[in-house]
Amino acid sequence: MSTTRSLLPLVMSAAAVLALACTDRMPPKAIPPAGVIDSALPVAELLRRFRAALPDTTPVTQFTHAAPNRDALVRRFVDALNNRDTAAFRDMMLDRREFAWLYYDEHFLSKPPYEMPPWLMWQRAVSLSDNGLATALGEFGGRALRLETVTCPDSMPKASGALQLWERCVIRMRSPAKELIENRFFGTIVGRDGRWKFASYASDL
Repeated sequence: MSTTRSLLPLVMSAAAVLALACTDRMPPKAIPPAGVIDSALPVAELLRRFRAALPDTTPVTQFTHAAPNRDALVRRFVDALNNRDTAAFRDMMLDRREFAWLYYDEHFLSKPPYEMPPWLMWQRAVSLSDNGLATALGEFGGRALRLETVTCPDSMPKASGALQLWERCVIRMRSPAKELIENRFFGTIVGRDGRWKFASYASDL
């Protein structure tokens, strides 16, 4: 019985990583050894420690630099890609404080049966974003692309607590030479209180 209980946190963490991988259609990353220890703690305590480790521990109440809707956010993404505007990309993605105070506790991956530790979810989002954005800028940055459509598998965003989630969205763009570019350039688009940002820049590139 003691062996089964000791393995349970590891099983839950593995399930959470798999669920997030399926959400973003990306291969799972290795879990740092610290996760074995932290995963034995309640999610509420993990979140308290995550928030306490922030450079600024003041709670935030809304997304900053956010777009008023999904399509406006995607248009900003394409503009930033055309202009190679790394500051704009940074503003469009959840920062660590927004993640800690407005996103994690509402997301289904923080709930049973997953209970993914906040540091793991955040680390994964940053890692996938770094890789996806570097590839997108390297292949398509500065090409004067024109957005044509945004298509998501679901007709309505998925509700997760106070969050609205658009997942696995594909954008269709065309170059000045009429080349068609169609792919998933980012991860989940997240809305809260009518303000929209990217949870990550995980992509299929």
